[in-house]
Amino acid sequence: MTPALGSFTFMSISGGTSAWIRTNRGTALIMSAVFLVLMIYLLTQDWVYDQQRYGFRLGFFTVLSAAAMLICCLSMVFDRQKDQTTPEMSMLKLRHLGRAAMALIIMGIYFIFAWNDHFAQDWLRPILDTIPLTGEFLLWTPIFMGAGMYLLGVRPLRSAFIAAIIITVVIFGLFRIIGITLPSVLLS
Repeated sequence: MTPALGSFTFMSISGGTSAWIRTNRGTALIMSAVFLVLMIYLLTQDWVYDQQRYGFRLGFFTVLSAAAMLICCLSMVFDRQKDQTTPEMSMLKLRHLGRAAMALIIMGIYFIFAWNDHFAQDWLRPILDTIPLTGEFLLWTPIFMGAGMYLLGVRPLRSAFIAAIIITVVIFGLFRIIGITLPSVLLS
């Protein structure tokens, strides 16, 4: 019989040299490494230290969020349930990690297409100059968001894209109201 905590059932991992990676400790160590790399990247970027109005730095909340996630992951390495796993983690396959990697690649492509005018690295500029309408938040956000919602199960396709358009317009409008300009050539 496996111990239950709330509505989650935890199962211990047995056997195998890579079984530790499916435990809370293994997952936490991998996530800690990812967040540590993120922190190092953020702390080496000049834009993080740009002074904004009211005295905030541009990267303050980003660094704070990454630090909080790193602390939470490191605490999971030493907590009471460090050697347990959920049934979902015990059934994890390599294809699931492939899907996660594909999602990260797609998010990176979206970032390049929708935000290139603001945050692109110098080596990327010549490539972006050849792609029409890069840096257009109002064009690329509904496309990527609608496709993502459809892949996550919103049906029919029309509903996913209508929701994506509405969400994009609302976000764009709210940011305009509070004085933050999102990249848009179409409305300039």
